[in-house]
Amino acid sequence: MELDELKNSWSELGDKLQRNKKLNERLIKEILKKKSGKALNRLLNFEFLGIIIMLLITPLMVWLWGQPRFENTYSPKILFTLVIIHTVLVVIFQGKRVWELMKVDFSNKIAINVELINHFIIKIKKEKQITLFLIAPVYYLLGILSYYELHANLSLWIFLVVAFVIGILGSYWQYKRVYDNNIQSIQKSLEELKDLEETEDYIKN
Repeated sequence: MELDELKNSWSELGDKLQRNKKLNERLIKEILKKKSGKALNRLLNFEFLGIIIMLLITPLMVWLWGQPRFENTYSPKILFTLVIIHTVLVVIFQGKRVWELMKVDFSNKIAINVELINHFIIKIKKEKQITLFLIAPVYYLLGILSYYELHANLSLWIFLVVAFVIGILGSYWQYKRVYDNNIQSIQKSLEELKDLEETEDYIKN
């Protein structure tokens, strides 16, 4: 009789441990999904902010392009034109990135989300390279040529240098603190969710 009671106790304890394990796994999943969701929302909010800024810059550049002061200039006109084209393209491509990010759904299969995030990472890496090796040098060169053509005074030259330094630091903060940190947070959570999913599948089989 005591042996039967002992077996029943062990069986109840095993069931209880199994239920606790499933509950803990469920809680871990919810925490990871919530953490990933917050990082994803930060990325989406930053993308939306970027689109809004570009939409505000475009009419400003159009207004400057039409100012009498720049009517007979060469470099400023090119600079304003390039900025207008750039802002329009940024709105288009960032809008597409937002649309793709909004497809990420942590209730879906992990593999789908991993693929979407990896696709987003590739686009961000390309954007970094284009910004660093093409856009920034071209803008800075045109800024120098524009200042020279307009016979800018010393204070404006100082402003240009300060603006360039702020632009570099801002770009670093944008890609390192906003994109890289949040992407890494999402990737880490997805990897842990994938491990849990694979463990569950292994146990079932």
